[in-house]
Amino acid sequence: MNREFKIEDMPNEDLRRVAEKCGIETAVKLLTLMPGQTIHIPCESNDTTPADLMSLWNEYAAKANLCAANKMTTPRTRNCRSRLKERTVTEWEEVFKKIAANPFLSGKNKDNWQATFDWIIKNDNNSQKVLDGYYDRSKSGQSRENAYDKYRK
Repeated sequence: MNREFKIEDMPNEDLRRVAEKCGIETAVKLLTLMPGQTIHIPCESNDTTPADLMSLWNEYAAKANLCAANKMTTPRTRNCRSRLKERTVTEWEEVFKKIAANPFLSGKNKDNWQATFDWIIKNDNNSQKVLDGYYDRSKSGQSRENAYDKYRK
């Protein structure tokens, strides 16, 4: 997940991160020589909070008409912390992109089941299956029988 800010509106924590990674001179130059410019701040998993992960989910869920996660509960916080140890936020963004683009995971299946935030953070297997293409449609346009379908039978 990249955060985008106008230089003069950049939160102090992000300016501090730029100063730490690029040096104080670079941070000062950004503020004084580039007003009005936009800067992209890459977030890595050690910087990412569970709320950031939920916010990223909600961004992609809105695009795919999936359920948004509205409240960060204790179980969600615990699960997010575990998942953020396994993948960077960039990798999570790829997972969420694949979910949003996937008809089966977006509810176009015989049971109208949709991926949810709780489902994707529940364990390390669900996100790996998404990345591996487990829920992708085959070339013929037919969905492969997957673990979910086998479980439902």
